[in-house]
Amino acid sequence: MVASDPADEDAGLPAGWTPVEDLESTPGKYDARAVSLFEREGADVAVQAFPSEPNAPHSDTDRWRVAVVHGRFDDPDRTDPVADVDGRDAALDVARSFMEAYEAAEGADRVERAIEAVSS
Repeated sequence: MVASDPADEDAGLPAGWTPVEDLESTPGKYDARAVSLFEREGADVAVQAFPSEPNAPHSDTDRWRVAVVHGRFDDPDRTDPVADVDGRDAALDVARSFMEAYEAAEGADRVERAIEAVSS
């Protein structure tokens, strides 16, 4: 799979969320499958969708993970797993759901409440 068009990923994102186009410092950068990372403007939070397994000949699954990145995406304080789903499209749906839940939540624990909303 080749890197996707960032314009496609931008469609339907809540206001304030943008795809990160320079993924040189993120895990999986040598994997040809498209890793997607979205950051929230003005907040130290991002959400990432990436393949669950390495891109290897014996890997025949299409499992994808979604994780929330606390802090700067290129030097995170911590990363919390949110979901493990079948297919990249499903992972992007979970990522968008997290962004929407984050925007709907308020207060200091909004990240945790958004994670809980998409994990249940």
